[in-house]
Amino acid sequence: MIKKCNKKGWYNKMKRMDVIKEALQDTSLSSVHIIPVEKKGLRCTDSKFGGDFYLPEGKEAPVGEDGEAMEFLAQIRLSQMPYLEGFPKEGLLQFFLCTRGDVMEEMDEGELASKGHFRVVYYPEITGEETSACEDKLPKERWGMEKWIKGMRFEQTKEVATLSVEGTDLGYEHAMKMLTPKLLSKAGYDLSDCPDTDQFFEDFGNWGCRVGGHPAIRQGDVRQEEEMYQAYTTLLFQMDFTTGEELEADTFVFFIKPEDLAKGNFEDVLLYWHNCY
Repeated sequence: MIKKCNKKGWYNKMKRMDVIKEALQDTSLSSVHIIPVEKKGLRCTDSKFGGDFYLPEGKEAPVGEDGEAMEFLAQIRLSQMPYLEGFPKEGLLQFFLCTRGDVMEEMDEGELASKGHFRVVYYPEITGEETSACEDKLPKERWGMEKWIKGMRFEQTKEVATLSVEGTDLGYEHAMKMLTPKLLSKAGYDLSDCPDTDQFFEDFGNWGCRVGGHPAIRQGDVRQEEEMYQAYTTLLFQMDFTTGEELEADTFVFFIKPEDLAKGNFEDVLLYWHNCY
């Protein structure tokens, strides 16, 4: 009986969500969800979270403004990921962050990170032997990613604009205009009821790790505050662990201009960070 109830509840939830998704089809964007998975035999050139990372001969690991090594967060081997329009088909994309306590304290939650506190590295080709970073290339103070090592499983999908309780993405205002009380009622959501409202924002928060699509934003989209930031319309990478993983509940959202992405230029990237605690 319990299994039947759970299955029925899940089916009803999917039907409710489909009503909203159908109404917001014009905000739909292609996305690749990334699911952290246990994988044996991960190479330093594979898509992964944490651990060692690919560092070609003669290259230096990224360092922060203070000259200290940055923490390796993740890397995506683009040939292992389903193709997304506008993204390179080949190469290796890596993400690094200064995670020392004093540096993290300088990063205001819900604000853009200083460009000296993170790096995005792109290798168009993987050449030579598969060499990983040596211990002397890694930061002395670690955040936990050297122990939290996961492979990546990719799922291609489409998703509608982010609808979150405190914040929005650039499609939020248009999306909310489409959600009339009649439509919300049809979908079974009563936004005058707090538990129902929480469920609504959980269902349409676009949480989790992903490339492309809409971001998970809780405290207002900082790209709306300055006209110069509104050009960063592409979600390059979202690393979100608010859904029960072992790490702290941090969300790191990297944005890039479409024209820079098309050129393979990853020097000018925005990083938005927040913690759900």
